Amino acid sequence: MLVLLPASPEAQEASPEFDPDDAEPTLFSALKGGETWVDLRYRFEFAGDGARPDQSYASTLRTVVGYETASWKGLTGLVEFEDVSGVGPEEYNDGLGGMPERAAVPDPEGTSINRAYLNWSVCEETDVRVGRQYLQLDNQRWVGIRPWRQRHATFEAVGVSSGAIGPLDVYYGYVSLLNTPARTNVDSRSHLLNVSGAVPGWGRLTGYGYYIDLPDDDALSCLTVGARFSGEQPVGGDVDLLYQAEVARQVDAGDNPNDRDAPYYLLDLAARRRGVRYHVGFEILGGDGNPGGAVQVPFGKRYFFNGWANVFVTTPDTGLEDVYAKVVAPWRELNLELALHDFRSDAGGTRYGGEVDAVARWQAREDLEIVLGLAHYAADELAEDLTRAWLSVRLTL
Repeated sequence: MLVLLPASPEAQEASPEFDPDDAEPTLFSALKGGETWVDLRYRFEFAGDGARPDQSYASTLRTVVGYETASWKGLTGLVEFEDVSGVGPEEYNDGLGGMPERAAVPDPEGTSINRAYLNWSVCEETDVRVGRQYLQLDNQRWVGIRPWRQRHATFEAVGVSSGAIGPLDVYYGYVSLLNTPARTNVDSRSHLLNVSGAVPGWGRLTGYGYYIDLPDDDALSCLTVGARFSGEQPVGGDVDLLYQAEVARQVDAGDNPNDRDAPYYLLDLAARRRGVRYHVGFEILGGDGNPGGAVQVPFGKRYFFNGWANVFVTTPDTGLEDVYAKVVAPWRELNLELALHDFRSDAGGTRYGGEVDAVARWQAREDLEIVLGLAHYAADELAEDLTRAWLSVRLTL
């Protein structure tokens, strides 16, 4: 029989007085103690495309209002609304059928639920998340939210992330719907697996397998399996060497009507001195010239990798080789970036064209960022010349 004895007088004297702030949170206190935010981003974009007779001028405001609960029994909930509205010139092709004679600026107006999910912290190092959410894996090449556009990509998914398996960080997710920046909803039956771990003294090694099955767009269904390694090393004086390398293979999957078996390669080397980074590198998205035979990134980020002009939204059937050089430098309160790209086909070595990109970012305050950018693609054998310029002002409250 279990007998509960009163605490000793000494223990009773040492016991602190009850503090309601130390009590277990209730559901009501978790709702009341939540966090709210407002995120505003004004954006003006000019686009001139030699393939279209008229230029585009898009002036839009992205408004995001969100709320996240405090934790209750390891559970948190988040809901976030997003609106994109015109606030000035609206003479642009938003990709939904209006003004097809103008250059594409895929920032359609509209209001939607951006994110809505429940997150359960099973233990200190393991979380389960269910609902509409952001997914950003590694450098977002294969899975990301494409935040440059006014509407970000979101995923309706069930995901588990854990750091409790020895030295490894593991993520598995099942995606049932992709919500694209162009306001299209694409059904999905996709599985994402990403496993990474530190290589002491050298960097981080990641292996991944992404099975993407899109019944609404079978030609994009694919299986990508690969590995990447990234890290940095001091090389003497005040110079550091930064490196990342990646190799993958992509094949057709699901009901894809095309045959695909194509390689992917990335190598980026950078020297960093006094905050300035000097990059050289190349990226190859393989393609053999057959219809649908090139590497595609239906869940991934595009513009950052192959130029801000956004010419390569879809990889040509002959693939893409992108050789580039880039300088990223702080100057006073600005962060400056200049990049040069040379684009060629993977099959045949045809020169598609070249691109120059220049971006300046000013973090005026902790809650205020201003970005000015210019990109020019000079066509050779693919597409037409394209110029894109933009100004964005972002305020977070």
